[in-house]
Amino acid sequence: MADAKTDQMFKSKIRDCIREKHPHDIVLKKLSSIVAKRMPKFYNATCYFHVRCPECHKLTKTTSKCNLEGNKMTECEHCKELFSSQSAKDWKIDEEEPEISVSKEVDPKEVDIRYQFFCIANLIETDWKKLAAILDPTISTEVIQKQNRNDVFGQAIELLNKWYNKYPNVGICRLEGALRRIGRSDIVTRINQINQELNI
Repeated sequence: MADAKTDQMFKSKIRDCIREKHPHDIVLKKLSSIVAKRMPKFYNATCYFHVRCPECHKLTKTTSKCNLEGNKMTECEHCKELFSSQSAKDWKIDEEEPEISVSKEVDPKEVDIRYQFFCIANLIETDWKKLAAILDPTISTEVIQKQNRNDVFGQAIELLNKWYNKYPNVGICRLEGALRRIGRSDIVTRINQINQELNI
C-alpha cells in the first residue's frame, strides 16, 4: 500500500515538474538552435527535410505531401512531378553530404518510353511546341520545324527523340505530367488505354 502511495507521489511530482519547467520546450529550443547553425538555409527556412527529385534533380521540400492511391507522395515544387521518397540520414551537418534515397514505382511501361512516342506524336498536333516548352525549353522548336516542314507528326517525333536523347533515364511519369500541364490529358488517357490493351 505504501509503495503504491510512493509511486503515486513520484508520478505527481514528475507531472508537476514537467508542467512547471516545460523540458520539451527546452529540448525543442536547443534542437532549433543546432539546426539553425548547422543545417543549410533553404528559402529562409530554419528546419526542413529535402529530397532530390528523380526527374529534374533539384532539392524539394518534403513538407507538402499528398496521398495518391494510398501511398505518401511528394510533389516536386519545381517540375510538379509526384514521387515517393524515404529519407535516410538526410540531415546535412558541416560538410557532410546528405544521404537521401528516393524510390520510384517501377512500372513495366516505363522500361522504354519511346514505345509511347508514336501515339503522342499522332495525337498532339501543333501542341508539340507547348510540350517542348515544358519538357526542355532549350530544345529549338524552330530548327525542328525547318527540318520537318509541313509534317506535324514528324516535328513531334523529332522533339520527343531529341528530348529522350538528352534525358535517356527519364520515366513516362514526367512525360504524362507535361502532357497534363499543357491540357492534353486525353493523350495520357489514350496511352493508358493502349497499354491496357497490350497488357503492358
